[in-house]
Amino acid sequence: SLYDYFSSKNELLTFVVSRMFAPTVEAFDELLRMDVSAAEKLRRIARMALASVEQHRASLLLFLREDLRSVTESSRLEFRPQVIETLSAIFTQGIADGYFRQEE
Repeated sequence: SLYDYFSSKNELLTFVVSRMFAPTVEAFDELLRMDVSAAEKLRRIARMALASVEQHRASLLLFLREDLRSVTESSRLEFRPQVIETLSAIFTQGIADGYFRQEE
């Protein structure tokens, strides 16, 4: 029984959402270490994110239901700091390399 591992439906949904997004976020980290331009890193992140959405389309539509949104929000927000840190590092690299310019 699933309830041997999860105490509630909410706990199960939180686990599923976390497991669904973890590989994409881990791939972002690997990409950050690659020796490619910042612009190429952003292109690859966009492709990975779109592929992840396509792969998990049915689940994402389920999790966007109003009655499940609050349950899964903490899982979705779990990766936000890591994604922001990755994007920040890419933009910093792009500015340093002259690919991007910092707006003032």
